[in-house]
Amino acid sequence: MANDTYSMPSPIPGMSFVYDKATDDPVGVTTPDGKEVKFGGGGSTTPAAVVSAATQMSDAERVSAGIQAQRVVTNVARWGFDTAAVRAAYTATPPGGTLYFPPGATFTLKADSVYAACLRVLKAINIESDGALLKLATDAPTGTRMFEVAADDVSISGLSIEQTGVEGSTCVYASGAARLRVMRNNFKTPKSGALLLNDNVSEVLFAHNTVLGEGYGVLANDNPGIQRVTISANTFDGTGGGKDAVEINGIDHDKFDITTVGNTIANYQAVGPAVGFGIGYARVVRGSISGNVIRGCARNGIHIEANSSLVSVSTNNVSDCGNAGIEVQGEFGKVCASISIADNTVSNCCLTPLYNLGNGGIEVGSSTGAAFTGYGSTGVSVSGNILEGNR
Repeated sequence: MANDTYSMPSPIPGMSFVYDKATDDPVGVTTPDGKEVKFGGGGSTTPAAVVSAATQMSDAERVSAGIQAQRVVTNVARWGFDTAAVRAAYTATPPGGTLYFPPGATFTLKADSVYAACLRVLKAINIESDGALLKLATDAPTGTRMFEVAADDVSISGLSIEQTGVEGSTCVYASGAARLRVMRNNFKTPKSGALLLNDNVSEVLFAHNTVLGEGYGVLANDNPGIQRVTISANTFDGTGGGKDAVEINGIDHDKFDITTVGNTIANYQAVGPAVGFGIGYARVVRGSISGNVIRGCARNGIHIEANSSLVSVSTNNVSDCGNAGIEVQGEFGKVCASISIADNTVSNCCLTPLYNLGNGGIEVGSSTGAAFTGYGSTGVSVSGNILEGNR
């Protein structure tokens, strides 16, 4: 690096941005092998210059620098640590670029009005961190959405998001989005969901996240167009009033190809007529619930209802739930069909008088734990399950 320049770390592995000492203009990058590559265009004294200058690099310069256009990285902290800073950094991030929150930093955000977003994501970008904390302001409006995603090919990873005390708040709200990836984040007390799927959302992956405290983990509204959703390898702990870990909701609109696999779920103890479940599927067509460990839920560990069909429930371990460990329910003309319940272990679960006291291990329209085609369910098969200590 020349004596008249200085460098600043970049989130791109092994690369630094280079600035002119006299003007603080961005003038280039230092590559992983120590080579300095100058930008093709000029600069300015604003933080956006890093991004704008990087986008002026020729293809040859990008190759020499070891980056591509989509790896342009915007460090939010150069703008500040509030909502305005995040929005400014987002504006400066080109499609395919990365909006980066540096580790160790705390950002306090607030939407402008009720049920509005701190940041609306309307282009394909990566929102990344290695542990930055994003907190809602204590006076944030009801229903605040930390991120509202309405674009394809968005990923959100590595953040800690805290929404303590804000009613109706959502960490990630998705509507009109495909190929959304939410991975390796820590969510605390999301009142209406760490991830809320509203409508026309497909090919979603929610994986390797931790969700703590009251509210929902993953919640899908009863709206059309929700399909191909995978919820995998997450930890959900509802201690403090958790509603449901996973609730795929539906009375009027089918949800297609929903997979919930390999999650750890505990302590969803909220009191109410439709909360306190580990995993709930309503009007799901072609679904899978497998390999999950579920314990300590106020109601059912796994609950299937409302015209769900072609759903497989297998190799789950469900224990210490207030109602049935696994239940298929099809009342009020909402018939469930073609449900397979196989090779699960259910222990220390029970039923409330609402569903007739009996063996609370697996309840499929009866209190015996056996397959039963009444109570609005048809084509339900139950095999190879282990029931221990249920009542």
